[in-house]
Amino acid sequence: MNSGTQLMARVRKNRLFNLDPINGKMPMGALVKRPLERLLALPGINGIYDRVTAHAVTASEFCEKCLEDMDVSVRISKEDMDRIPRTGPLVVVANHPFGGVEGLILASVLLKVRPDFKVMVNYLLGLIPEMRPICVFVDPFGSNVQQNIKGLKQCMQLLRGGGCLGVFPSGTVSHLNLSTRTVEDPKWSQHIGGLINRTGATVLPVYFEGRNDSVFQIAGLISPRLRTALIPRATLKQRHATCQVHIGRVISARELSSFKTDQNTADFLRNRTYALAGRCGERVPLWRQWIAAMGLKRPVKHAAIAQPVDPYRLERELSTLAPEQLLAQTGDLRCYIATARQAPGTMQEVGRLRELTFRAIGEGTGRPLDLDDFDKTYHHLLVWNSAKRELVGGYRLGLVDELTARAGNAGLYVHTLFDFPPEFLTRLGPAIELGRSFVRTEYQRSFSPLMLLWKGIGAFVCRNPKYRFLFGPVSISNAYSPLSRALINDFMARPENAHDLAGMVRSRTPLKVSKPVQQRVSLLSQAIREFDDLNELVSDLEPDGKASPILLKQYTKLGAKSLGSNVDPDFGQCLDCLCILDLVNANQRSIQRYMGKEQVATYMAAHGRAPVALEHARV
Repeated sequence: MNSGTQLMARVRKNRLFNLDPINGKMPMGALVKRPLERLLALPGINGIYDRVTAHAVTASEFCEKCLEDMDVSVRISKEDMDRIPRTGPLVVVANHPFGGVEGLILASVLLKVRPDFKVMVNYLLGLIPEMRPICVFVDPFGSNVQQNIKGLKQCMQLLRGGGCLGVFPSGTVSHLNLSTRTVEDPKWSQHIGGLINRTGATVLPVYFEGRNDSVFQIAGLISPRLRTALIPRATLKQRHATCQVHIGRVISARELSSFKTDQNTADFLRNRTYALAGRCGERVPLWRQWIAAMGLKRPVKHAAIAQPVDPYRLERELSTLAPEQLLAQTGDLRCYIATARQAPGTMQEVGRLRELTFRAIGEGTGRPLDLDDFDKTYHHLLVWNSAKRELVGGYRLGLVDELTARAGNAGLYVHTLFDFPPEFLTRLGPAIELGRSFVRTEYQRSFSPLMLLWKGIGAFVCRNPKYRFLFGPVSISNAYSPLSRALINDFMARPENAHDLAGMVRSRTPLKVSKPVQQRVSLLSQAIREFDDLNELVSDLEPDGKASPILLKQYTKLGAKSLGSNVDPDFGQCLDCLCILDLVNANQRSIQRYMGKEQVATYMAAHGRAPVALEHARV
């Protein structure tokens, strides 16, 4: 319980909180005392306390029984509970949306896992005897310097002894910020950054969904003291509520070492905590809800996906291909290369499976088949399961020199997403545009189909060594949160990840990032040093735990660079990152997995390069 007013809370038998006169004086005396107590909901708080403490209880039992008395349900996943380290110095940082209930929940949750848990709280909570054993008391208003110094020393001692400390670093309850039009914590105290930096403790971010009602927010605009005085009332408003709690992955001291000041660390942790709000799903603005309710904007309707092609027709078409069109195989899976003219029925099935696969991740054209005019002029890698007689996956290859000789830049699919001058392709020389890769859903748990597609690309390049560059768009689905998409986009646009020719490429529909999201990206990106850091962060932020697209990960491992990004309005608003891979300067250990050691040596020799000596490479 916080207090910014001059109305003091005192412990009395059967009345935990009540209003006493200041220095023995109160305007209008008892005439206003009781009504004011009722207005501030103090009798309700006292009632909860009386019922809960009817029998002697521990701090853990007190928190549990308070929540039980208020009929507050807590939702937290087993996966999130498993993120809590069982041992070692740990600082748990959390947002402060309500002012009371979240403290009870945090203590209840942490004490189940960490019996050594203590929480840093307002010194007024010392009025509750049952809470004292798990509390470190401070004065959030800064008027009691000695109290705060003592509290910080206790925190340091706890952490250096390997204990667990919970903190609400804002020091005050979340409230409406008119400049950002959001209800969030104010700036977090730099002291939390200093405490973590000086103890080397691991940090665990915790995000509580929800906020106090509009009356509370309006009161805060009138006076911060009035807002604080309404916290008991806001606490009672949480009765019969369900509180969703999200726990992020632990943040090591190493990850925080790049921040130059304690305030930088605190700012990062605040944003890292609020980033977990992405798991809640995007809130639809009220005006959009009204438009939907009035039927002013019709939902996008997808056509029914086409029926499967007869598997015997697929088998017959693939069996008529020339022997050299079988590029690679493993077990029952075979990778062929063909044109649409050579396998028209197979292309129908490719279009069906593309649409089926892409719709499942929030992309797709909305048509029965995902086919376009470029499919007629491009080559296609096809992974076929000979035992089950079914198409497993595919990849589209555009031979840039041949396509542009016939139609110029307009012959390339990528030119519908990005604009670039003819000299861009001249600078590249012979290149292959890759795109429309897919692996049907039931095979996505196995890496074999994607591995075989890349082996097919490797085999084709080895047979046609003039092609040095591979480039094409990698899709980041609109199913990712705006923050995750912005983080991926920001990482790929870094100077060290951008290709030298990126300045020649212009996006036709650039990604638009809101100011609040961009502010989070600016801080969160400081702790992202490499792609694996990005992957872990995205996985932590996404409601379903998905990491960055696997294809983007494979490209970056091979040494691919970025040429830019673009939003495709015709493909589910997906974000396309245009990646380019220079095979001559790629990670040779990685490309040997797809091309083979001897083939890589031959390919490098064709480009006047000696292969890098490697002990071995897994193939």
